[in-house]
Amino acid sequence: MQPKRLTQNEKKQLLTDCIKSGCVTDIANRHNVTRKTVYSHINKVSEAIDQSLSKPDDVLFYIPVTWEYIAMIVVLLFIICKSSVRNIVYFIKYAFGTDVSVGKVCSILDEGTTKAKEVNDSYRFNNCKNSATDELFHQGNPVLAAIDLDSQFCLELQHEYTRDHNAWGYHLLNMMDKGYNPDNNVMDGGSGMDKAFAEVLPHVKVRYDHFHVTQNIKETSRFLKNKHESSVTNCVRESTKLNKAKTKQQQQKQSYHLKKAAKEMENYDYVYNQFSTLTNWLQYDVLQLQSIAPEDRNSTFDFILYELEELAKRHPHRIHSIVTTLKNNKAKLLDVVNELNTEFENLAIKHDISVSDIWDICNNARYNLDGNQYDLNLIKFYDEHGDCFDHIEDDVLSTIAKVHRSSSLIETLNSRLRPYLDPRKGFKKERFELIQFALNHIPLMRSANEKMKGKSTAEIFTQVDHIDFISLLGFQRFKRVA
Repeated sequence: MQPKRLTQNEKKQLLTDCIKSGCVTDIANRHNVTRKTVYSHINKVSEAIDQSLSKPDDVLFYIPVTWEYIAMIVVLLFIICKSSVRNIVYFIKYAFGTDVSVGKVCSILDEGTTKAKEVNDSYRFNNCKNSATDELFHQGNPVLAAIDLDSQFCLELQHEYTRDHNAWGYHLLNMMDKGYNPDNNVMDGGSGMDKAFAEVLPHVKVRYDHFHVTQNIKETSRFLKNKHESSVTNCVRESTKLNKAKTKQQQQKQSYHLKKAAKEMENYDYVYNQFSTLTNWLQYDVLQLQSIAPEDRNSTFDFILYELEELAKRHPHRIHSIVTTLKNNKAKLLDVVNELNTEFENLAIKHDISVSDIWDICNNARYNLDGNQYDLNLIKFYDEHGDCFDHIEDDVLSTIAKVHRSSSLIETLNSRLRPYLDPRKGFKKERFELIQFALNHIPLMRSANEKMKGKSTAEIFTQVDHIDFISLLGFQRFKRVA
C-alpha cells in the first residue's frame, strides 16, 4: 500500500501517538506512513523543544510573522504612527526582511478603509446634542469636519473640492440619515456652513465661536501695541535729531517732524488704550460665561460696539472688520448666555431663590478662589442662603461646565488630524474614512478629563467599554503565549 500525504490534523495525531507510545513501527502502520516520515516529525518536535528551552534570557517572546500579521502592521503604522506609504514599505523591508510593493501597501490600506467605512456608517448620532463644525485644508482642498462636543467623537470627516452650502448641505443630510439632530452647533462663521444649517437644519441654534473672535481681538490688540511702541520709538528718534540740529533751518525741519511724530504717538496711545479697555470688557464681562446677567450683557455689548464704531472712524484698519463681525453676529455670540439663563431659571426653581441670585453666584466664580474678592462675596452668600449655598454653587458650576461657547474641541481634533495631512502626503479622498476611524477608536493616552483618559471617543460617545479597534478592522490581536 502506498504511503499517503498527511493532513495537518493527522500530523498532530501522529505526534501525539509518538508521545504516548515509543513504538515507531506501530505508529507508522496505524497512520499508513513510512517510519522515515515518523522519525522526521519526531525530529521537528525535538528541535522545537530544544529551541524553546534554549531561548536566550533577553528574548521576551517569539512572533509568528504571517502575511495577515504584516497587513495589520501596515494599517497600524498608518493610523497610529501616521506613516507615509513609502515609509511603511521601508519599515517592512528592514524590520522583517520582506519586500512589499507600494501597490501592495495601498491595497492593504484600501481593504482597511472599506472595513473602517462599514464601522463608521454603523454609528447613530441620536444622542448628539451639542456639535461643532469646521473646515481645514489639505493640498488646497477643504476637509469638512463635524464632532460631538460632549465626547469629541468625529461625526463626519470628508474631503471635498468646495466648501459652499451645497457641499455642507449634502453632508448634513447624510448625518441626518444617521439621526443627527443637535440642539446647538458651534462654528467659526463660515458662510457655507451658516447657509447650509439655515436651509437643512433651521431649528438648530447656531452659535458663533468665541475662540475666533477673541483670537482676532488679541491679534489686533498686539498690532496696535506694536504700532504704539513704534510711534514712541519714532518720537524719541526725532527728538534726538532735533537736539543734534545745528542750523536754524535744520531745527525748524526737525521740530516739524517731532510734532508730527508726537501727534502720531498720542493717536496710537489713545487708540490702543481704548481698544484694550473695550475688548477686555467684551471678553471678560460679555463673552465669558462666569459674568453678569443677560440683560446687563446686552447693554454692555451695545455700548462696547458703539465705542468701537467711533474708534474705527479714527483708525479703521482691522478695527472696522471686528466691528462688522460683532454687529452681524451679536445674536449668535450671545445665544450661549440665553441657554445658560434658561438653565439658571430651572436652578432658581429647584433651590427656591431668584434668578438674579443665581447670576450673582455665577459672576463670583470668575474670581480666584484664594482671592479677597471671592471671600468677601462668600460671606454675603452664606448670610443669604446659609448652608444651602454650597449645593447651589456646585449646581451653578456644573451647569456652566456643560454649556459650550467655543469650538476649541474641534480645534483639538484638527491638531490630531494635522499629522495625517502633511502637505507632501497625497492619498485618495476615501482614505479619510480610515483616518476618521482612527480618531474615534484609538484610546486617548492623556486628557484633562479623567473620565476620558485611556478611553476612545467611540467608547465615550456610545458608552460601550472595551471596543477593540484591531478586531473591528478584521485583524486578530497578537497574544503572548503564557
